[in-house]
Amino acid sequence: MDLSYWLQKHRGYTPFRSDTLTSYENLDWRLQISPSPKFFLSATTGLDLERDFFRDLLLNLRWQPSQGMALDLSTGYSLERGKWQDILGRILLSKPSGLGLPAYGTFVSYYGLQPTPFAEERPAPPPGGFRSELTFRYSPTQGQWTRVRLFLDWSVTKSIRLETLLGYSGVLRKMDITQFRLTKDFHCYQIWAIYNRERREFRIFFVIKAFPLLQQFFGTSDQGAFLDTSLGQVY
Repeated sequence: MDLSYWLQKHRGYTPFRSDTLTSYENLDWRLQISPSPKFFLSATTGLDLERDFFRDLLLNLRWQPSQGMALDLSTGYSLERGKWQDILGRILLSKPSGLGLPAYGTFVSYYGLQPTPFAEERPAPPPGGFRSELTFRYSPTQGQWTRVRLFLDWSVTKSIRLETLLGYSGVLRKMDITQFRLTKDFHCYQIWAIYNRERREFRIFFVIKAFPLLQQFFGTSDQGAFLDTSLGQVY
């Protein structure tokens, strides 16, 4: 547990805006509980003595019951208004265990989830193996799931790989992302079959391994923007 006191006061006058300092007086509190590498819980809040208000209580949790499974949760509670903020979550599953599980550090630092770009190329899982990532954002005030995204990377056989990207928008109340990529791997080339419902298209690519193709059709929106697992942040 950490308890920190911060004070800054300035006196005098300066004609330069760059030299102007902000006065503050804060009392910060942080609690970390980690009885084992499988469990980590942190709580952070503070009191702004200068303006006389409590900052939101930020809660972050990682639970990793096994090497191939992890659960991340992040939320906040307004001590001034008595209201919960959105709940951000991520469930990671992989086989073999430990395949593609990201580190926890960025999750804590930004009080949110580290984005995973879907369009970036990543090594295929071993035959029969998979990696999956389910992310969600739930609004307690609205009582609904505002965003849900699922990514699955599965090596069906030694030469066949299936990648799936699904997304649900609670604002639109419908599926806003539906993409599949099926890869058939040969000795020196690959064949991709990509389906994108938002673009209403089905594409087949012949890819020579010695000349990698810039990935632009899987993991991108119908406007060409790169999609990822980002859900925003809790402040």
